[in-house]
Amino acid sequence: MNAARLGWKNPWAWATLALLGCATSWLVSWGFFELFNWEPQGALYDWQASRLWEAWRWDVPEKVTHVETFRVDGKAYMYFGPGPAFLRFLTYAFGPAEPGTWSRILVGLGVLASLALVLTLVQWIARVRQEEGTPSPLRPAWVAVFLLLLGFGSTLPFLASRAFVYHEAILMGALGSLASCLALAAYLREPSPAALVAAGGFGIFAILSRASSGGGAVVGLLATGLLLLAAPAAGARGAAFASWLGVTRREGNRTEGWLAILMAGIALASFGYVNYAKFGDVTQGVPLQYHVSYQEDDRLEKVGGTLLHLRNVPRNLYSYLHPGHVLFDENFPWVYPTLESAVPLPADEQEPPAGLGRPSRRVRVYAEPEWVSNSSFPGTYADFVERY
Repeated sequence: MNAARLGWKNPWAWATLALLGCATSWLVSWGFFELFNWEPQGALYDWQASRLWEAWRWDVPEKVTHVETFRVDGKAYMYFGPGPAFLRFLTYAFGPAEPGTWSRILVGLGVLASLALVLTLVQWIARVRQEEGTPSPLRPAWVAVFLLLLGFGSTLPFLASRAFVYHEAILMGALGSLASCLALAAYLREPSPAALVAAGGFGIFAILSRASSGGGAVVGLLATGLLLLAAPAAGARGAAFASWLGVTRREGNRTEGWLAILMAGIALASFGYVNYAKFGDVTQGVPLQYHVSYQEDDRLEKVGGTLLHLRNVPRNLYSYLHPGHVLFDENFPWVYPTLESAVPLPADEQEPPAGLGRPSRRVRVYAEPEWVSNSSFPGTYADFVERY
């Protein structure tokens, strides 16, 4: 089977991507296909982009950061990386827009781009096998079914379920990492400095979108650089393993090895620069001491200065797995990870621009067992659900 027939020349794959594009548009807009409507908790990147574009400022209005405000010297910052904010620069070519109106379309495009990269990976693997004389047994329809399973049965539908800043950060970080890994794979097959630069660029975007998602891209660049620098000569010990990884000693290895390490270093340095510009510490991406929720009632002391504790595991398992925490509702998308009771609240304080939607807010609270309360999250557990 020709590799392209499994990838970008696969009509089954194109039809599946078109179907998933419609489904994602429906899902991200809550069933109304209104892709440019204002999205609650979707305006933070627009504000960050605006401040960076106008004066290269990292602070944003506190009215848009809400409970995620990090207050330093009287200014409000958000802990989210600027990767998705940089994408907003491209939208300026289409004229001014209200903050929050680009979130849905960018999340939808991010989902489709992820699936497109997976299709590219399938084609690349098929081409490698074809060149090695072991053609892939896959059929075009099977690839389409695989894409369908990813589109409906992975975390992509969850990320597209609402264009919140949290979802967009994860999605763009994963998208950048996947693109970086594909560029590295292309380099190992056909070495070129351009492939390493591309892998580094995507890795920088990934780590500036979501550090936990982009970290894998940086590790891949570092590992590639070290392998290139340490590549053994043919016949030497470890040469067979290095060759299996796609690395052989040749002219240019050292230059390209240092290039890969340099790109990884630039990614880490950019992450540190953003942290320093916001919080004055290159290593602190989420400094709880500046978070508004931890500047009162000794909360920071109660959690030991961090939210990473093993004793959180029982509480999280209880929250995720308790059968009473699933609500079947008449409102789209019908199934909610929820809590045991619902109390209606007044409309959200952050009203959308006129004519762009009228969200409401519902808070659900429950009384957890004592062993669940012994975690690093003090106070009543509340779940806010924005909906139209």
